[in-house]
Parts: sequence; C-alpha cells; structure tokens
Amino acid sequence: MSNEKHEETGTNKSVSRREFLKIAGIAGAGVTLAGGLGGLLAACGEAEETTTTAGATTTTAGATTTTAGATTTTAGATTTVKPAEAKTMKVGWTMPFSGGYGMYGVAMKPGVEAMVALLNEAGGVPIGNDLYKIEAMFPDDEADPARGPICAQELIDAGAVANVGSFTQFGPFTEALNNAGLLAVGQMWDTIDLTKCTKFIGAMGNAGINEYGVYLADKIFNGKKWAILIYDWQVTNHTNAMNLVQNGHDGLIEGGTAFSKGEKTIQLEQVVSGTQDFASQLSKLQKAGVDSILCNLGPGDYALCAKAAAAQGWKFNWCSTGTMTDLKEFIGIGGSEAVQNMMACCPVPWLYKEQTVLPELQELGKSICAKVEEKNGLPWNQQYLGIFEWGCGHLQILLNLMQQAGSIDPDAVMEKAIGGTIKDFTGERTFGGVEYWKGPAIILPTNLMYLKIAGDVLDYAGEMPMPSFAA
Repeated sequence: MSNEKHEETGTNKSVSRREFLKIAGIAGAGVTLAGGLGGLLAACGEAEETTTTAGATTTTAGATTTTAGATTTTAGATTTVKPAEAKTMKVGWTMPFSGGYGMYGVAMKPGVEAMVALLNEAGGVPIGNDLYKIEAMFPDDEADPARGPICAQELIDAGAVANVGSFTQFGPFTEALNNAGLLAVGQMWDTIDLTKCTKFIGAMGNAGINEYGVYLADKIFNGKKWAILIYDWQVTNHTNAMNLVQNGHDGLIEGGTAFSKGEKTIQLEQVVSGTQDFASQLSKLQKAGVDSILCNLGPGDYALCAKAAAAQGWKFNWCSTGTMTDLKEFIGIGGSEAVQNMMACCPVPWLYKEQTVLPELQELGKSICAKVEEKNGLPWNQQYLGIFEWGCGHLQILLNLMQQAGSIDPDAVMEKAIGGTIKDFTGERTFGGVEYWKGPAIILPTNLMYLKIAGDVLDYAGEMPMPSFAA
C-alpha cells in the first residue's frame, strides 16, 4: 500500500464491497484463472454489495493495518469480512468409459478432472451472489442407448443440476433429464425432439459440423474430388451433410460454393461397422479419382485406412471431424510415414489466429493441459485435445450461461441461451440452427480448428467459423 497520507471527511459514506476490500488491502487476492468463465473469481464474489462506514472522519495515515485471514484492523476499529462459503454443484459427464467406445471417455476424463480441480482450487465459480464448487460425476453409458435412462436417473437421484459432454446419448436420455429439471449440454441429433427437450442446449449440430468440416479441409487441401467415408449406421447423418455441401446449405451461403457450382464433387462411401478391411472401399475411391477424404470412422479405423492406402501407394488428403484419442497409438496403428498431415478437429484455445479467445480462457486451457501432463507425462501437443470442444468446452458453455443468468435455475439459464451468445475455448458463438432444426435458436455453431500430425505431435492446420444458420 502507498505511504502517502490521505484524509477524507464525510458521514455515512457508501462504499462498494470491492472498494472496501481495496481499503482493507486485500482486493484482488482471489483473482484467478477462473476469470475466463465470464467474470473474475474473487474471494468475495462478483456482486457489488455496499458497506456503510459511519463516523465523521476516517484517517488512514499512521494507522496499522493487519491482513490476517479476513480480519482488518484500522485505527482501533475491527471489521471482519467473511469470504463467501462455496456451495456444491453436481454436474454429470455421461459417456462411455468401457466397451467398444470406452476409449473416448477414458481420454476425456483427465482434462475434465483437471478443469474442475482448477476451478475448485481457485475457490469456486461465481454465479450471481453465490460461489459454487463443482462435483463431477461420470456415469458410464457404455455407448449403449439402453443405459441412457439409467444414467439419467443416477444423476437425478444424486441431485445433479446438469449433464454436459455427452456424445452417445440423445433423445430418451435428454428427455429424462429435462423432465426432471436438469439441463443437458450436448450434440444435437435428429432423435432429440426440441418440443419435448426444453432444457437442452445444443453445443453443436450433427450435420453442420461435417458440412463445414469439408469446407475447412478444402480450404487447406484444395481438393477436386471429395468422398465421405463412414460406417453404415452413419448414413442418414452424413447424407444430410453431403446434401448441404452440394447445395450451399440450402442456398444460404452467399455466392454459393465450389461444390454447389459443380466445380468440385463429393460422394458418400460406407463400410460395415466392425470391419477392418478398407482396401475395397479405398480402391473404389482411388479409381473414381477421389483425392480428399473426410473419414469419420473411429480413430483406430481412421489410422488403418491410412495404412491400407499407403500399402497400395494411394495418396489421399485425410481429415476427420472426429478426434484422435491417443496420438501415439494412432501413429503406431497407421505407421509414422502414412499418418503425416492427417487432420482431426481439435480446437486449441491459444492457437486460434482468426478468432478471439479470451486471454483468461487461453491461460485456463494451458493450465488444464499442464495439470494433465503432471499425471501422464505427455506435453499438450500429444494429449487428447477434444476436451476443449466436448468435456471442458460443454462445461464452459454451461457456466457461462449460468453466470449470464446470475443463477443455476434451469429456466433462467435457458432464457439466456435461446438466441444468446457465449464465449468459450473456441471464441465467441451465437446460438442458431433455426433453419435446419426448425426449432428455437438453441444450437451453437462452432469455430472449427483442424490439427495435423507433424512428426509425433499435433500442429495447427487451419480454422473456420461456422455461421449460426449452420449450427
């Protein structure tokens, strides 16, 4: 504090709580990384409450100030400021942690746990006049639709307020949560009925992401003939995406695209789920003159495709709107030479060049990766980075909306979400999706980023924002 003398005379002067803390010499003591969640995380919360100081004259010159705990002594007067006691908010991350798709949940969990730990260690998240510490729950749905209602009931019985990060449970699961008053942040699918799921927040649509995944990859590759390679159970979803590519998103993309103008082509190729022999499909695409492939198979099969193509000497530009769960394993499956420059969608907050991500969120992202590295020894560019779009990203969306609402009340949160704007690890996004989903503006587009394999690490390849109508 300054040694400069200062005297002020007045009666019943109203001082904001923040100003009072400055006078006491402890303002800002609790400002932490969690500031990126829409407001600085201060020890006494964000609300500008007022404290009235009575007395005609307050003299600070020569006074002794003791800042020990929450007690401040100034010229004989003692004022005790108690920090807000944090409440507990239970949040679920329902996803597969076992079974054929368990690798995704296993890859996601360390980053989620790191983010939750950082926020809790900082004192909690300010929402309205309260502070909340997060208790994470991880129901294992085994990627089985039949387990959705069971996992939903587990969260309901535990008193959770929301589920975030789900990518294997949709309609029945979401409806069960919403009927019980729980918010659900997840990917929008055709099986989610927005007239019934009134507390659903779409973090991404299942068609627009693949449409714009092609546009971004084409911006990077400049391919001439494209193909989308998928499992048989993905046909409906990706047929919709392919149609949007071919017609310029139903004509909403101003000026059209090279695909809608017929300058480039795209086709769909499917494989039977469970097969690991992709030679016949790749041979067909190679003979058709395809040079670029959006491959939305699982990460292991994606790597096997590259291996099969390399064995035949076929050259393709590869991309996936999925993620790579274990980079070292991916390279081991496909072979180091074959997988070079293969791309996957993994937003990294501090790598954006065209979008503005809040500095606080960039730092929080780096701290999450540093905390994960403490456990697994992997540097950030060898970690699973899909967390920033999914597990951690969905939590950020939820908390940002709660802070805007000043409440964890689901109706208040939904009021801010519909047609609203959030700031997260990918930048700023505005809810939309009305044109495609024929419902309220409750689906977020994303600011896509592709990372590519460069040696044995992941590196920036390119980025592209999605407009709200493509959500």
